[in-house]
Amino acid sequence: MILEAPTDEGRMDVASEIVRCAKNGDKNGDIALQNLAELYKNHFIRVFYSSECRTPARSHPSFDIEGCVNAQQAASSNHAKSKHLRSYAAAASVAMLERFGGIDSIKELDGSNLHRLENALTLSADIHSWFSDMRIWLERRPEDPPNTYRPASTKPHVYLVGIPDIVSFSTPDPQRLPLPDPRYLATHAACARVAHMSGAAEDIHKVLRDIEETDVLPSDGPSDVLYHALARLL
Repeated sequence: MILEAPTDEGRMDVASEIVRCAKNGDKNGDIALQNLAELYKNHFIRVFYSSECRTPARSHPSFDIEGCVNAQQAASSNHAKSKHLRSYAAAASVAMLERFGGIDSIKELDGSNLHRLENALTLSADIHSWFSDMRIWLERRPEDPPNTYRPASTKPHVYLVGIPDIVSFSTPDPQRLPLPDPRYLATHAACARVAHMSGAAEDIHKVLRDIEETDVLPSDGPSDVLYHALARLL
């Protein structure tokens, strides 16, 4: 997280949180550090994931602040704490997006702002799925021109076949037709790299696959799959 944070403030914030964990002593410090890692995984990295659909749907924005509460929403009628869980998860995600990526999601991505062009990409169905699952992402190097990116992946021989080495965005009217916000793409890329380096990616994929395979909840309460999904999101 320290290495991948897209802003200096984000790096300082993560470093400060780790130092605070260390001040708790050896055993308590390890527990605090594990809890911090779970917090970032479940309420920050999870924001960039979307559960897969059996039939391709419309292309989603780069990320959705409500994405972190999809599991809770499915249990709203069966789980007494669902409203509290949604509020807690959303609040945690909002705070982390601002601290790590410098993104004020309440102001920038609330309501109709979510569908602004700055937060949208038009992609083919397969690339959209891989981008949403953070199997691919867009990187910028310091020497790259503005709005120029390099597709990256942990398995480029699988996911980057047929994708250009360089992707450049342009617009005839930056005011009326703005380009994707570099901060959003940088934060998405940072989260993708952290998720794969830490092993969190496969864990999150498993939860989403389990939820996708659970079509109907029993009338007497949430299924085991949903229960464990909710537990992981706390």
